[in-house]
Amino acid sequence: MPQSEQKALLIDNLQVLDAQCQNVVINASALFQHVFIAFTSWKRWHSSPLLSKLAGTSKGIVLQPATASDLEIFTMGDLPLTLKTDGALPAGRAIYIESASARAFQVAKCTPISGPVPEAEDCY
Repeated sequence: MPQSEQKALLIDNLQVLDAQCQNVVINASALFQHVFIAFTSWKRWHSSPLLSKLAGTSKGIVLQPATASDLEIFTMGDLPLTLKTDGALPAGRAIYIESASARAFQVAKCTPISGPVPEAEDCY
């Protein structure tokens, strides 16, 4: 498949999707070359079908990690020393994880683009 034809799926606020909806995503995931998931940690994230399926993944980005528990979904063990900023992470701090290595970086602040919301059929 040419690079220009690769499809990606972005899910924001995973914590609000029920198990049935997450299972639909799991079943359709073969249609996508990349899946990006954004969520705010919650107490019972282990019960999420989608996060359970992804547990142990070795590649991803974690925004604003505060503790090692924010990295539980990855095979990563501890926060990189470059993230330790006396308990106060600046806005936009993130880490890129690949296999057992991690690299801290800063995400630039951007201004949201206003305009019409795309129709659901345009997003699939």
